[in-house]
Order: sequence, then C-alpha cells, then structure tokens
Amino acid sequence: MPDTYAFDQHYKALSDEELLKLAAEGGFTAEAAQVLGKELARRNLTFDEAKRHFAPEWLDKADPPNGPMKKCVAIYAARPP
Repeated sequence: MPDTYAFDQHYKALSDEELLKLAAEGGFTAEAAQVLGKELARRNLTFDEAKRHFAPEWLDKADPPNGPMKKCVAIYAARPP
C-alpha cells in the first residue's frame, strides 16, 4: 500500500492551479485519488471543476488549431445574442 502521508504532503504543497491540473490528468491509484479528493474538498474544489478548467493535453492534439471544433466554437462565439 502506498504511503498516503506522502500523497497528502505533496498535494498540500501544490497551488490550487497545480492541484486542479493534476486532478484533470487522472489515472490515480485508489489511495492517491482518495487523498487528492480530500485535499480538493478541503480547498472547496472538485474533480469536475478541474476537468472544466484543465482539459487533458490529448484533447488539444485531437483537434488541430484550425480544426473543425475550433471553427465551430469561433462561429458560435461570434454569433449575435
């Protein structure tokens, strides 16, 4: 079993932004996810918030800079209210 104290100390040392980025990446062991969840809750942050603010790197690679999704977003953002 991994040392949850080490996870706890590491997560506490991170800024909110760093913690949210880490949470958005995912792929944690059960112990790491549990400790991360507790630290997020202590700071009134959530995994969902992390996913909203920090999309995984592969998502940017999935749609090139001028790809169809970027164009759709640009068109939607430019439309009149």
